[in-house]
Parts: sequence; C-alpha cells; structure tokens
Amino acid sequence: MVRLFWLAKPTRILKGAKNGVSAVKTNADYDSRYERKTGNAGEAYFVLKAPNQEIIGKSEMYSSTAAMENGIKSVKKNAPTAKVVVSEANA
Repeated sequence: MVRLFWLAKPTRILKGAKNGVSAVKTNADYDSRYERKTGNAGEAYFVLKAPNQEIIGKSEMYSSTAAMENGIKSVKKNAPTAKVVVSEANA
C-alpha cells in the first residue's frame, strides 16, 4: 500500500505525487528500468527509472546484493497492483 500525506489541500502537490506513484506502478515490472548501484560505504541499492531515464524511485540501502535483488523482486511483484491511500493530516 502506498500512503500519501499532506497538511492542507495543495492540489499541485497531490497531482505530482499521484503522477509519481503512477510512474512507479507503470515501470516497476521492467527489469531494464532498474539500475543497480553501490553506495559510498559499499551498500547495494537501486534506482527505478522511467523510459526517459528520469529517476522515479530510489531504494533503501541493502546489506548485500542478494537483499537488493529481493527488494527489486518485491517492487516488481507489489507495485503494479499497490493500493494508493490518500490521507489529509490534521494540523
């Protein structure tokens, strides 16, 4: 489940967030859209890119390449059908 929170009703921000979620859902299934990387301290992570090479998602840092690959598998499996819940936080 993807949760989007905002403090007021900034329509522009909500639209941008929905577009971002849609881009992840659309591109998550394509292995070629994942760029596997290594951080400064040697941790594995990945970025998900749109067809135009724009980064649309970045993972957490993983302790191993195998753990990173499991993270990619999870995104591929869950993102395309993830339920999106939009909530307005009360200040």
